[in-house]
Amino acid sequence: SVSLGKADVKMYNGLQKFVYGVCEASKYDEASILEVAEGLLEAYDYPKGYGLSDFDLVGKDLSEIAGKDLTAGEQYVFWAIPALYYSTNTDSGYYLKAGTFVKADLTYASVKFEVGGESNRDAQLDMDLKGVEAYYVGLLPKVDFLLEDIVYNLNNSGYYTAKTSPMTYDGSVFEFTGTKAEKATEYVAWLAVAEDGKVYAESDIVISEFKTLDLVAGSAVKVTADAPVAKPNDLQVSVDAKGAEKIYYSFLTAAAAKNYDTEEAKVNYLFGNGAVAEAESVVAKASDMIEVKPDTDYIFMALATDAVGKYSDVMVSEMKTKPIEYNALKVSLNVEQNDPGNVVVSIAAEGAVDFLYWIGKTTDNVWKSANYLGGSAAKAQQYMYVNAGHERFATVKKNYPVTGGKIVMTDLVADVDYVIVAMAKDKEGLYSNAVELRFTPRSVAIGNVVFSSDPKWSAAKPTIDWIEEKFEAASGMMFGQYAFNVIIPEGFTGYVLAGTDSYLNQGDESLVLTTEEKIVKIIENVDKPRDSEILVDEDRWIWDLYHYEHGYPLFGNVVIWANKEYHDKVCDSDGHNKTEGYFNGQLQPVTQVTYFNDGKPVEVRQPSAIASKTEVIDRVFVVCQDLDGNCYEAFEFDVPCELFANTKVPTE
Repeated sequence: SVSLGKADVKMYNGLQKFVYGVCEASKYDEASILEVAEGLLEAYDYPKGYGLSDFDLVGKDLSEIAGKDLTAGEQYVFWAIPALYYSTNTDSGYYLKAGTFVKADLTYASVKFEVGGESNRDAQLDMDLKGVEAYYVGLLPKVDFLLEDIVYNLNNSGYYTAKTSPMTYDGSVFEFTGTKAEKATEYVAWLAVAEDGKVYAESDIVISEFKTLDLVAGSAVKVTADAPVAKPNDLQVSVDAKGAEKIYYSFLTAAAAKNYDTEEAKVNYLFGNGAVAEAESVVAKASDMIEVKPDTDYIFMALATDAVGKYSDVMVSEMKTKPIEYNALKVSLNVEQNDPGNVVVSIAAEGAVDFLYWIGKTTDNVWKSANYLGGSAAKAQQYMYVNAGHERFATVKKNYPVTGGKIVMTDLVADVDYVIVAMAKDKEGLYSNAVELRFTPRSVAIGNVVFSSDPKWSAAKPTIDWIEEKFEAASGMMFGQYAFNVIIPEGFTGYVLAGTDSYLNQGDESLVLTTEEKIVKIIENVDKPRDSEILVDEDRWIWDLYHYEHGYPLFGNVVIWANKEYHDKVCDSDGHNKTEGYFNGQLQPVTQVTYFNDGKPVEVRQPSAIASKTEVIDRVFVVCQDLDGNCYEAFEFDVPCELFANTKVPTE
């Protein structure tokens, strides 16, 4: 067998000697080789490419056999012929027999893999591979290295990843193998040529052992530092150490530095956690190492090592970041449009050249956490200033750019609370104080609201006529009901809801809704779900009429559309009228009516008007919407409850 340019031959069955050799694959001819080999059995000198051995060969260099350097990447044949012993009455000796050749075909590989030039936390690898297509390489502390484990893992495919480059390397063995260096530690670097189908043995592994050096105090190198350049979000220090091989340095908060109050503790911290510069000088930046806060005390420490592995005294310097300077710009944020899937917020600040802002849910940890925005503009502004270049803000700006003084958001979730916190940047690079805007994307579009103070509001007022004979008090298991006719003025859509304030504030009497919020709640209660499929449960005995699109007059709510064209503009186009459903367990035709405003009254009934002896569903809310999509402040009508007293109470 042949591995890494070394040949092995083992004799069996009492064999006492053999002839061996190596030649180019194109010149391999057993007949001519046999002719030369037969003359070597009693010889003492052998021609180049031939040899005779009385012992097993172990790791015999092929170049030595060939008598010259082999060419890496070329095809060769290593061969051996057993010398057979014979004995007669008159003679005895050895002979070679045709057909007894054994051989190994090979592509000659030249492998140089040596580690030297050790320092305290590094060593230099000199590697030169020729005739090799791929290889495996690794580095382990000697205490963890077992050659048999490497062989086992190589023979279990997939454990190591083969490298195809580089084939020549002269540099740090730790960088090459991606290993963190420790001082005063013994290591073993190893390499194996990758060959398809190869069964690896220990002889196939090239190893190089080395030890990183320990460091000792006593270097004459002196470390000095210039006065720091302080900013609110950074500190920069120029460090010099003439004659140094490496400089170790670090920034710590004043509180953290108290944990390293001895020279030994400082030295160990710098060697274990400090940044390293392989130079006699370095410009150190705090922001490259730690999170830097404004108006905060910091400690800078540094030491240097020389070429013989000695380190200097630790230089310690106290410094402080500047407080943040804010400009006087005032940011204004206003919701310009709040429609489903299309929220538009205007952002402005006179004299601003740019904005820094974040948009997200108020439940988002980035907003709530004290480590980030802190839940308010006052707490957010320092974090935003210090982290202005963070990917977090760049992503928000990319997703929601300011275009023409507006931020358009089309992917927000309805009925979820959001917040925008923003700062304005001036031409000097300073930021303003932060401001915040909280808003909730609506589930329905209400356009520009017309308030009751507007003269146009009265023109939209609907007419309600109570139908006295249909007022009915509750008795036993029955519920009271009332009815009314409603007429919506021409050119308007009406959202009609028979309910109470608890319908809108979800039973929270302390919750005071704005005009816009009340409009949204009324439309949601009447027209929910607006255009989703009617859900039918086959196991239920009755049809859940609450799920009719656009309300249902017999259950106290209905949408009366201005016209079919407006209905089709507002609603989806995939149909809204179910033709059949389950009623009393049977699939039956269902008449689903979409009401259009033709100036005629629509009768609405509230079949459960009296919920208890103390509660009456005593209000009718009507929101009118014009053809431009603008909604009018809700009209409210009190149910004349005294009409219940004029009706006959049903008997049991």
